[in-house]
Amino acid sequence: MESQREPPPCLKILAENDPEYGKIFSQLFETTFSPGVLDVKTKMLIAMAINASTGMGIGCSEIAKMLQGMEVKKDEIAEALRVAATVRAIQGVVTGGEAYKE
Repeated sequence: MESQREPPPCLKILAENDPEYGKIFSQLFETTFSPGVLDVKTKMLIAMAINASTGMGIGCSEIAKMLQGMEVKKDEIAEALRVAATVRAIQGVVTGGEAYKE
């Protein structure tokens, strides 16, 4: 999934319906998900975890498919999802703690 990677379905739809804006997002996607300080696999695991924790099931499943194509193991996916779920749970505890303020 290094160069010449297939854009996610949402970017294909955007490109078909608004080519100018689609080009901007395609460039953003390529810049973001190209190898850098973080490798592509790590970036995709982060993206999948964010999608999972924000209720974007379709995004989570699409990224999981990409990760499987990169030979990412199920335990790596599970651990990324565990981190996301724990962070969201902590956010709930912190937010809920506001109820106890006088």
